[in-house]
Amino acid sequence: CSSDLAADDARQCCEEVLRPACFREALAEMAAHRAAGRRVVLVSGGVDLVLAPLAESLGAELLAQRLVGEGDRLTGGYQTYEVLGDQAGDMRQAASKAAALARYAETTGIDLHASCAYGDSINDVPMLELVGTPIVVRPGRRLARIARARGWQVRRWGD
Repeated sequence: CSSDLAADDARQCCEEVLRPACFREALAEMAAHRAAGRRVVLVSGGVDLVLAPLAESLGAELLAQRLVGEGDRLTGGYQTYEVLGDQAGDMRQAASKAAALARYAETTGIDLHASCAYGDSINDVPMLELVGTPIVVRPGRRLARIARARGWQVRRWGD
């Protein structure tokens, strides 16, 4: 697959599918964070090529899997994504996602204790444990139980 064609498809997907699917409450909270001078970082197990247009449209930095390319072609494989040219961890494992965020924060000077993170999956718990203000979004039973036990904020966007 041509990387240029894939990038064009990703932009179209962002415009037609991803951006319209964003909860308006999420967009409002991101706008408030940006207005307060905070950095917004989208951390996802998805692939960078697909999520880059969304992150750009949200005014967010992006941590995601990196697709493997050879020349101007994508191979169909992916590998651990890069943070400022360094290997950050494998997003396929929740603990590694947290490790990748920790490494990114260290590399870029983000104070995680003064940061908030949003998560919607039980797999996000290790990442949420790293920040001063963990927020769960539309949690399932297990995540809701953990949030209650730890006193984490809960958002019910779109309900």
